[in-house]
Order: sequence, then C-alpha cells, then structure tokens
Amino acid sequence: MMNYIYYIRNLIFALALFLVSCSSSDDTCEKPTNFNTLSIDENVVVFSYKQGSFTDYTVIEYGVPGFELGNNALGISRYHIFMSDMIAIGGDSKFHLADSFEPNTTYEAYIKSECSSNNYSEFYGPVLFTTLNLGEGCTRPDSLIEIEKTNSSILIDWEGFNKEDWIVEILYYEDGFDEYIIHEVSEKPFLIESLQPETTYYISVRTNFCEGILESSLPSNVITVTTNN
Repeated sequence: MMNYIYYIRNLIFALALFLVSCSSSDDTCEKPTNFNTLSIDENVVVFSYKQGSFTDYTVIEYGVPGFELGNNALGISRYHIFMSDMIAIGGDSKFHLADSFEPNTTYEAYIKSECSSNNYSEFYGPVLFTTLNLGEGCTRPDSLIEIEKTNSSILIDWEGFNKEDWIVEILYYEDGFDEYIIHEVSEKPFLIESLQPETTYYISVRTNFCEGILESSLPSNVITVTTNN
C-alpha cells in the first residue's frame, strides 16, 4: 500500500512538472535578429533589427569593445519600437534610437527583447560602430523651439550649423494629413507662413546639404504647434 501511495505521489509530481514546463514555453522571449546600425551621427545612432515574436520592448546595452554585459556597460537604452513621424519606415525591420554617445568613439552594442517586466531574451550581437567627429557629415539639428506664432505663421529656431553652404530642410504637416510641406533654408530663425488658423502642425528640421555634399541628417526633435484663431 505504501509503495502504491509513493508511486501515485511521484506520478502527480511528474505531471505537475510537465504542466509547468508546457506553460512556461508560452512565455519564451525570442531575441531580435539582423541587428545593425541604420544611421550614425556624432552622438545619435539609429539601430535596425528584426523583432522577435511577442516582444513589447527592446533593450540595447553598449560600451567600449569587450565590455561585460550587465555589469560595466557605458549605456543602456530602453525603447519601445522606434517610430517617428519625420522618418519614413518601411519593410519588416524595426528601429531603435539611442542618443547618449560621445563623438568620434568606437562602441559595440547588443540588443535583447523585453517580453514582460521579468522576461527577457538572450542578447544578440555585437554590432561594432564609430560615431562621427564633431562637425563631420550632416549633423543633426537640435533643440527645435517655437519662438512665436500668429493665426497664419510660426517662427521657429534651433541649435546647429548655420553656414552659407549648409541647407536645412524644415518639414511639417497639418494634423489629420500625412503630406509633408518642405522648405529649404540657409538661415535661421525661420518664419513658416501661409498656415491655417486654429490648426495643429507637427514640425521638425534636418540638415540636407552639407559643405557641397548632398546628404541628409537625422531629423531634430518634433514640436507640436497650434496656430492662433
């Protein structure tokens, strides 16, 4: 009788382990793949990757080549799938922006999926890259602000280069429309005119022509401005 009870107890225990193992397979967090750099600036990098199944967030750790994951990374960037109204996105790749790099510095980066608050995938990587020197290439404009507005115009300014041979694109669109209006300017601040009253606009700037080279930078921050009535 005791052997029979012992046998039943072990059978129940084995069955419970089987059920737990089956249910835990549903929580598998698949790591991203095809991890690479899409765009590199002085201190901003856009990474591209293919998202794992059931992934809500991605986490990127970066540091000097050879750094120890989870221990002495120089930076950790945690983002939802990166999307921007000012960057065209296509295909099945996803994007992740990190913006705390030093100029002219070599890094390596790894990516992992975050499927829940306590469920992560293994890291994928590394990808090795070097940020640009200060003033090299098309530097991303920064700190775009609205100075003043009327019912038909918005005056904007931003930080960044202001040379005769640098052309800056100003991109904006009206709330409810996806068609961009583009102005190419070589000086700032800039007055956007012929706008509609009581209308919300989404505005960004990017460098489009750099010292004789036709090249586009990453867009600046996006500001939302509603004209007066």
